[in-house]
Amino acid sequence: MVLDPSIVIYDACVLYPFHLRNIVVQIAVDRLVDARWTDEIHDEWIRNLVARAPGIPIERLQITRKLMDDALPDATVAGYQAHLEAITLPIRMTATSSPPRSRPARRLSSPGTCAISRQEN
Repeated sequence: MVLDPSIVIYDACVLYPFHLRNIVVQIAVDRLVDARWTDEIHDEWIRNLVARAPGIPIERLQITRKLMDDALPDATVAGYQAHLEAITLPIRMTATSSPPRSRPARRLSSPGTCAISRQEN
């Protein structure tokens, strides 16, 4: 029995680190997952990388983006903005909020952010 690959949204925090980006794109090229991203996600990882590693020319990152889009032409999602208002996310916990009794307390970062310590090679 052959299963269709799961659809996976690659957020900016996954595409930002060079080595992780290469791995997850290759996983999608190999059809282990069906990758998705938006132009806004591309803009975010590129913007953050340029801010943290100004020595990397933005033109180089735009070429990387184009290569990704060329390798996975069905990955870019458009026309989704109208659905955003219908999405309900779980309550964000802070260090001072009380967690649900069934879960241990943990501190979460802001929605849509990731802590990345490595720079582009």
